[in-house]
Amino acid sequence: KPPRAPPAQLPKALDVAPVEPAGAPKKDKAPRRDVDFTPMTVEEYREKYGEKGEKQNLGRLGPDLDDDALLMKKAVQEKVKQFSKELHRINRQRQEKVQPQPKPKPEPKPNARAKALEFAQNVPKPKPTPKPQLVVDKKGHAARAPASATEERDDLEEIRRREKQHFEDVAKVAEIRQFLSAMAV
Repeated sequence: KPPRAPPAQLPKALDVAPVEPAGAPKKDKAPRRDVDFTPMTVEEYREKYGEKGEKQNLGRLGPDLDDDALLMKKAVQEKVKQFSKELHRINRQRQEKVQPQPKPKPEPKPNARAKALEFAQNVPKPKPTPKPQLVVDKKGHAARAPASATEERDDLEEIRRREKQHFEDVAKVAEIRQFLSAMAV
């Protein structure tokens, strides 16, 4: 900041004492005292208040440990603690005398899985059918077991029926292809 200019001095002729109201009490001003003050340096501040102005904890008075009410409370607490320890000891002795009886396991309620397993055990198992034995020719070809004449006839009829169905399907496919080629042109 720039320094302030000194106040303008008024001529002494105009120097008039201020006028006070008539009813106001007169004030006596005491002359100012000379103050001898030097500001602290940063190092002095840190020595006095600690780093970063930390708050210093002063001593405390502490609780009144000789209070009668407090002593009564402590005595009652100690009696309760002793009674509790003694009760635990007695209960432990009683528990050791009595033989622990194993609890019988309650029979579980049958759920869906248990019911299904029980049912599956009671279902009669099917008897296995004997497998037909293969007859091997001298050339090493495996042939079916000899079947009865009626079975052979039924197999032949089934083959003929399927072959007939195949030829009909082939004819239908040819018709569809011909129709599509006629439409594409």
